[in-house]
Amino acid sequence: MSEETTKKNDPTLSGIGVPTEVFANPELTQTDKLLFGFLQNLAKRTEGCTASNRYLGNCLFLKEQAISNSINTLIQWKYITAFYKKKYPYRSIYINPDREKMYKDLVHTFNDNFRDLNND
Repeated sequence: MSEETTKKNDPTLSGIGVPTEVFANPELTQTDKLLFGFLQNLAKRTEGCTASNRYLGNCLFLKEQAISNSINTLIQWKYITAFYKKKYPYRSIYINPDREKMYKDLVHTFNDNFRDLNND
């Protein structure tokens, strides 16, 4: 097997990136932000992220209820959407592609404050 094929099939995670529009939102908990970064990786498939709360909790060392609470918060803030079905997989989570536009003022404010802190 070639090195490229091995990399494609390797289920490891090289990192979790949290975009500024999520990181800078003071209304989100650290759990919400970490979960978003993780979901962002898993939701790249056409069917979105179909991972259960148990799976996500095990990956992030959190309880299922903490995952459920954070998913509901991210839905409320429109960072993600979730579609529920009666058969497996029971839920598909997608990242809102408009979140950057929705929170651009928050990002500008954050960046301005960040620049001010670095200029002191």
